[in-house]
Amino acid sequence: MVKKIDILAPHLSGNGGIETVIRTVMLHFQTTEQQKKYAFRLVLPQGATQMDWTEEINELVVNQIKNPGKIKRQLFGTWYLWQYVRQTNAEIIICPSTRLVKMTAIFRKLLHRHFKIISWIHFSLYQEAAVKPKDLHYADYHLAISSGIQKQMVELGIPAAKIALIYNPLTPPQEQIVPTKKTEFVYVGRLLLDGQKNLRELVLATAKLHGDWHLTFYGAGSDRQALAQLIADHGLEAHYKFYGWTQQPWRQITAASSFVLTSKYEGFPMALLEAVSRGLPSIASNCPTGPDDIIQTVNGRLYQPGDIAGLAAQMQAVIDGKLQYDRQKVQASARKFYPDVYFERFEKALEMK
Repeated sequence: MVKKIDILAPHLSGNGGIETVIRTVMLHFQTTEQQKKYAFRLVLPQGATQMDWTEEINELVVNQIKNPGKIKRQLFGTWYLWQYVRQTNAEIIICPSTRLVKMTAIFRKLLHRHFKIISWIHFSLYQEAAVKPKDLHYADYHLAISSGIQKQMVELGIPAAKIALIYNPLTPPQEQIVPTKKTEFVYVGRLLLDGQKNLRELVLATAKLHGDWHLTFYGAGSDRQALAQLIADHGLEAHYKFYGWTQQPWRQITAASSFVLTSKYEGFPMALLEAVSRGLPSIASNCPTGPDDIIQTVNGRLYQPGDIAGLAAQMQAVIDGKLQYDRQKVQASARKFYPDVYFERFEKALEMK
């Protein structure tokens, strides 16, 4: 018998990592073979700013709100959610939002419905304002995208048997990033100086480096000018390049020495995984959730957040040629995140009891 499953998503920008993962999951489960077991549907009670990412999704329900401000979106979205919970025939509802987990559970109780609710949070539980950890208790089961988030859930008192560690899926890339003679570091992500991405730490570490090296930023953000000023204050302009935001950054990066991630926190850093999957060794902060699921001695190094000297030492080792990696092995280390392995975990999680 086909199991009916809805992914009930919050308002999304349309160009983030959550959208990418949801799209990957939806496209996988709408294949002919998967439709024999599962009927997936994506439901957007508050719509999305950009809808391009949903174009190939067959089963899609969107609440179209005209001229949506935040308050109007939430009011209309709440009414829509009530009607949805009253009418849905889903056996499982997967929610990537603690707010939706709580509201769906309350409406389920008031309307005497009996579907299961599974949380699917894509952020570290304690650092994002939109995540309310206590509301996870309204869910029946939980999907954890990193071992760090799994640990946080257990710390909240959620039974380990109710949590499935699934990570995030990654389509195997066709290309491999080749080494460079000159040391070329790469960063891909939002340009946040003191926020989540913590790029001040990166600049301060590079101020300690010596030798011939460069670092290219692929991304945009509100701190672009402040970041450039900090680089100038340390006299490092000749070492840095800003490439800007691009839809397909990994098509631009064909040769590099190392990827660098200095985040204070993550959910599951897909840019880091994208780098490793292309054979690019990486240096990453051992922040609360994500990097230690990806980085092993075969593909890179971790440093403790805030340890600027430690980060500089790792980067200097790359410059000095003291860290050598077999790029085939680096690429192979991403194998457990590829779709065939990922969806085995995902399907098993749908059967949690």
